[in-house]
Order: sequence, then structure tokens, then C-alpha cells
Amino acid sequence: MFSPIVRNACTAALLLAVGGCAFLRPSGPQQIEVHARLDGRDVRGIGCVLANDAGRWVVVAPGRVTVARSAEALRVHCLRQAIGSGEEQAEAPAERARLAGTAWVPVAGNAYPAVIDVDVQVFTAAGPASAAGSTVF
Repeated sequence: MFSPIVRNACTAALLLAVGGCAFLRPSGPQQIEVHARLDGRDVRGIGCVLANDAGRWVVVAPGRVTVARSAEALRVHCLRQAIGSGEEQAEAPAERARLAGTAWVPVAGNAYPAVIDVDVQVFTAAGPASAAGSTVF
């Protein structure tokens, strides 16, 4: 009924319209495992706060927490008095695309790494100078 040119043009327009929705904003929860490491070994009982533009979450490392995905970086701050503190930032990977027929279609769902390791720096004898004004606790 329709010519192949019109049919292909409509198909391409539909793929672009549907595929464009994938660029809006990644959504849904993601479980992340957080480890605080001192000299390459896990340190237990360190409080960590994870934050992005979608919210803030608290976990005691090593532990798991469910966060909301975002196109923004996930900032992780860990602190334990008398031991030390550390910070890490997990970037959400860029949008990817996959081949659907003859068109590249964007794939939504930026995800952070499943495991985040935070290197903890021991406080100096003067105390936690860098921890003053920390957003951890």
C-alpha cells in the first residue's frame, strides 16, 4: 500500500522518536557494594555516605546499599573517628547505543560500578584536619 521509501521513512522516524526517550534520565534502583580499604585490606565499621542529584544513602562498610541511578557522578565519603577518612567518585558511564535493524538506538540505564572501593587515609597525629566540615556525619 505504501511505497518502500515512505515505509522506511516512517520506520526511521518511529525509531528516532522511541530511541530519543532513552536519553531522558536513567532511572531505577541499583545495588552497590562499598568497601573501605586501608593499606589494601578491608576496614570494618566505617560509615559511608553516597550521594548524587537523586538523593543520599548511608551504609556501614563493607556493606551494600541501594541507590537511585543518575547521569551525575556518585560521590562516596567514608569516615571513622580514630581511624581515618576517604572519598571516591564513581562516574556513570556515557549512554551507549545498539544496532536495531539498520539504525543505532540509544540504550538507557546508566549504571555505576557494582563495587566501589574507597581508600582510607589514616588521620595524622594532629587529628582529622580534612574531616572538618565533612559531609559524612
